[in-house]
Amino acid sequence: MPLLPVKWNRRNLSYDKSVSLESNFARRTQMRWLRLQDNYQSINISSLWITPHNFTGKKLIYKCKTFCGGLGDRFRGIVTCFILALASDRQFMIDMTHPLDVKNYLLPKMYNWITNYKSLNSNDSRKTIHAIDSNPSLQNEIRNTNFIETWSKYDIIDIYTNIDYVSDIFQNSFVQKNKIMKMFLDNLPMEQLTLHNLFPLFFEILFQPSLEIVNALEPILQIIENGYALTCIHLRMGKNPSNPLDEVFQNQASAVNDILDYLNRTKLRRKRNTRIFVASDSQQALSNMFAQFQNQTILVPGPILHVDRPSNTVNVAHGFLKIIVEFYLLGECDTSILTASGFSALANRRRINPYHNVFKYDNLNRRIERCHDIYEYEKPPEPSSVALYCRIVFNCSSRKL
Repeated sequence: MPLLPVKWNRRNLSYDKSVSLESNFARRTQMRWLRLQDNYQSINISSLWITPHNFTGKKLIYKCKTFCGGLGDRFRGIVTCFILALASDRQFMIDMTHPLDVKNYLLPKMYNWITNYKSLNSNDSRKTIHAIDSNPSLQNEIRNTNFIETWSKYDIIDIYTNIDYVSDIFQNSFVQKNKIMKMFLDNLPMEQLTLHNLFPLFFEILFQPSLEIVNALEPILQIIENGYALTCIHLRMGKNPSNPLDEVFQNQASAVNDILDYLNRTKLRRKRNTRIFVASDSQQALSNMFAQFQNQTILVPGPILHVDRPSNTVNVAHGFLKIIVEFYLLGECDTSILTASGFSALANRRRINPYHNVFKYDNLNRRIERCHDIYEYEKPPEPSSVALYCRIVFNCSSRKL
């Protein structure tokens, strides 16, 4: 069930009492939350975790028991399911145990999504939905039908998905009867009711890192507090010796050398107040970056892990910890250079200013492009002209604009 409503201040930055309120993480969390509150002044944010008077007692559970995508895919599915739960006045829960229990490293923050098995009755009527990678019929149901009424006969809705249905939910005229959905629709333009725009808000409401994650973040955040600018690089290489079970990524082999060439041309080596944080699914890529910038490079220790396709030789617990730490750090950058990845695209959305000094590696043309907010004008560009923009929403949403 939702946790008790809180008023955000320095005394309750985190529900984990073992995390110091004077820590770098707590201070930066406060800065981020204040920015989100400023961005959503017209939204009664606390209503997202206060039990509404018409709460049905029914549940909607995001499930991940086997293959359900990488961490970016899972966050897509979680946000989609959270909004579906809000729209249908259902209690939202997360049941993610593949390859390990997500609660080892991510905990509830303002909304308690922990699955309470004692509250689940074997006699409860259930509907199970599978929507991994594609489910056109579900998209049509969510966008065009009164799915809330259709689902109302079930006590529990279990959803396995990694698909972004956020815009479909808000474009459904039937959800306007719901107070929370109507609040968003009345106060934000439709083009802003998207996964990549709403993700930083919902992520902060749903998640806080475990103490183990915070302790791993602290020394790197202290570097930022000491006045160093953090340049972040994410190198998603696909199948390689460090990540042998992943898909093969075409035209990606040149990414490391091209990005190194770009960094050298920008004379980053001479900028003594800059540190370079590098995350990758390839140990060779990390080694190449470190060899060029030994005195400036920051790496998170631990084995490389694809959370959906772990190698038999990888310590899954240590690898999962590493990837969560990297996700949080990619939200703390002054400059970001990203390869195509839902993981780093969503992590970048957590930056206080996600479009400040953000660049994307174009693997087809082997160049670094500056990214811009496609909604910086009065309306988004027509689909035919989207290619003219370097979109940080690349692969952040599973849908094309």
